[in-house]
Amino acid sequence: MFDRLPQFTADPILALIGRYAADKRSQKIDLGVGVYKNEAGETPVLKAVTAAEGMILKAQTTKTYLGASGNLNYSNSLKALVLGEQVMAEAGSRIVPFQAVGGTGALRLAADLLAKAEPRGAVWVGTPTWPNHLAIFQAAGLKIETYVYVAPLQQEVDFAQVLDAAKRAQKGDAFLIHACCHNPTGIDFSHAQVDELLAVLRERGVFPLVDCAYAGFAKGFVEDLYLVRKVMAEFDEALVCFSCSKNFGLYRERVGLVLAKAPVEALVPNLTLGLSSVARANYSMPPDHGAAIVATLLGSTELKAP
Repeated sequence: MFDRLPQFTADPILALIGRYAADKRSQKIDLGVGVYKNEAGETPVLKAVTAAEGMILKAQTTKTYLGASGNLNYSNSLKALVLGEQVMAEAGSRIVPFQAVGGTGALRLAADLLAKAEPRGAVWVGTPTWPNHLAIFQAAGLKIETYVYVAPLQQEVDFAQVLDAAKRAQKGDAFLIHACCHNPTGIDFSHAQVDELLAVLRERGVFPLVDCAYAGFAKGFVEDLYLVRKVMAEFDEALVCFSCSKNFGLYRERVGLVLAKAPVEALVPNLTLGLSSVARANYSMPPDHGAAIVATLLGSTELKAP
């Protein structure tokens, strides 16, 4: 059977990691997966993370399942941190937080949910983008429409192309937006461009799908969440995929979150069931250790201190 498999190609980023590891030269730079490294070329465990793990080991009494929704303390605490007080007060009851296996897992849950909600819809993706975006949307069975995001010669957002794509998108389509630290270009929208783009999407009834993997690494944590909070405040429905890999230094723990906004509060229970259903089909239940670390950090004034 396996001899009839199609010929697969290695993911270019993962292949680059392998080439880096195999290269014996001392003076080399890893341009593969984006991770923080110190001057010694190491990716250290944050002191607050180590302290939180110690607290967890002392307090934890069981390793039983948490359920498809995962660690609710983690999800609710991170939801409040990401959305901020104003959005929480105005729309928090309509926004479902759902633990995912990293930011990648959050994107897959979001894609599967969109495929169930609007199987004939398309997802609009600016290019270049993180290569796994396309693979995830294809695996979920979504139709993909692409447009040019960056003007290569000017090294800036080709905003005319972005707006043209937004105006061509149809009601029921989803529009992927990088919240900050655009991957792979690092070229982000200005606040004015965010405002203009979102106005077009609202007018056309296009669904915003936000990928937020690097909050805190561009202009500061709150500043980097401008687009996320504006989407969740102004749209009746939206999906945000959030990753804790970078800002908590929890790369290998695979800690992510889906924030799904329902048009009315009465639909929140079914939206939660929908996310549980697609999670169940993908991995059943998420791991807890990384989520417990984040929940412990966010619940401790001491560990959150600068």
